[in-house]
Amino acid sequence: MTHYVNMQVTHIFLAHAKNSLESMVPFNDKSGFPPEELYQNAIWGTGMIVSCVGAVESYVNIIFDSHTEYLWYDSLRLNEKIEALCQLHGCKIDKSRDPYQTFLQIVGIRNWLMHFKREVIGLMGAEGSWVTNSDRIKKPNMDPLKIFTQQQCRRYYDCTRNMVELLGKAVHLDNIEYDFVKNEQYDPFLIG
Repeated sequence: MTHYVNMQVTHIFLAHAKNSLESMVPFNDKSGFPPEELYQNAIWGTGMIVSCVGAVESYVNIIFDSHTEYLWYDSLRLNEKIEALCQLHGCKIDKSRDPYQTFLQIVGIRNWLMHFKREVIGLMGAEGSWVTNSDRIKKPNMDPLKIFTQQQCRRYYDCTRNMVELLGKAVHLDNIEYDFVKNEQYDPFLIG
């Protein structure tokens, strides 16, 4: 007997993000720099950020592949894909509100991580706050002390789930095609 096996990449990305979040630990930013917990959270948080963006992009690609006739979507940036989907399905997503705004932040963090150019991200004073100096070292644009907190990463994960649900509803998919984000039951493979 043979079976079709479908790999559900969106589920895999979200399962990884959830597991990463559960592996993170809270830390107090007043405990000195760098807090020991930051090391662990940076490892888990980096993977989680990449997984969050991957989950939304894979979901958008699946919608294009399964619910449209267009093949040109592959050359578009993620925000352009979302815009094109909305145009094709006659829907609107409020880009000035969450989850879209927070998702743009997640994409910005992912881009910062993936296109990293410098090792020195800033200068830290003894009291654990960012400072500038005469060498023109500025405060970092992306602050790992804020990005990789468990609370902030929970916000990113929840936003990603909300974004998947919003997209599913916006293009009028059946509930079954996005309910997995509500109950957080992720199935990497669908066999049938």
